[in-house]
Amino acid sequence: MKRKVLVRGLAILCGLVIALFAAELAVRLRKPFTVGQAGMRLPLFSGDQEKVRSLFNLDPDLGYVPIFGTDLYDDNGFLHNAYSIDDKEGRQRVLFLGDSVTRRGKIIAALRELYGTEMYEYWNAGVTAYNTAQEALYYERFASKANPDHVVLTFHLNDFYRTPISFLDEQGQMQVISPHKNLSEVSAWLFAWSHLYRFYIGRTRDPWDLDEPTEDIRVALSRLKELTDRPGVRLSVIVMPNLAPIDKWHPLWQKRYDIAIAALEELQVPYWSLVESLKEAIADGVDPEETPGDTEHPSAAVSVYFGKDLKSRRLFEGP
Repeated sequence: MKRKVLVRGLAILCGLVIALFAAELAVRLRKPFTVGQAGMRLPLFSGDQEKVRSLFNLDPDLGYVPIFGTDLYDDNGFLHNAYSIDDKEGRQRVLFLGDSVTRRGKIIAALRELYGTEMYEYWNAGVTAYNTAQEALYYERFASKANPDHVVLTFHLNDFYRTPISFLDEQGQMQVISPHKNLSEVSAWLFAWSHLYRFYIGRTRDPWDLDEPTEDIRVALSRLKELTDRPGVRLSVIVMPNLAPIDKWHPLWQKRYDIAIAALEELQVPYWSLVESLKEAIADGVDPEETPGDTEHPSAAVSVYFGKDLKSRRLFEGP
């Protein structure tokens, strides 16, 4: 009797394993890799892998980091500039943190044009596709060595994406995917190797549930506030809106914006929203998009409006 039960149990187990393998194969053949939209795959890591590997390293905490000492980043992790890290020469050092909006530098360029270079230094530590949690950790690990007088974080509404899982896929390509679920609820190993698992993660997600990424953001902002809480240092946050007309925002973007503002006010972090200057620019017929259809990266023209707005509200001087 025991033998029959054991044989039957093994048969059921083998059947389940075969069924799982069959399901895995079926999912792979139907929708390879980003099955079920389990997360946002960063296009930054697609294409020529030799080039990708020359610019970025995978990192267990940050997901990925730029390689220092390249044509883009200097040996300390900043975009190249003409300043000496050891001597401010009597100027205030302003350090900008953020994602690709910061890295592309259009708002920074507008501020430099308005404020000039006699009294201020402009340091850029933006990293494409980083979120608030990554930016705070990047500052703690690398950018704080600049010893800035003023840290300006650009908060982007896509910062609600989670810190990514990074791995080498079956073809040896570097992959970085921001899962829609809390990382504590996701097996990184299964996520890396099982398309069926990604399908499950994607099918069980709720894009409107922002509680966990909101907590990530609050923790990161609190940590950044703590790191900059010393004499002679200020922290400011620029809230970057989606660049579509406000009345055409998707409700999810509005929800993210409202949550971000509430978090900043609760934490008592000085912030400057660009919503009103965006409205003004659009009313004046300015195209806010850097490229057609891109509502995330500001054009040089709208950045001029942003710069004037920030200067009029005394970004560098303080609230």
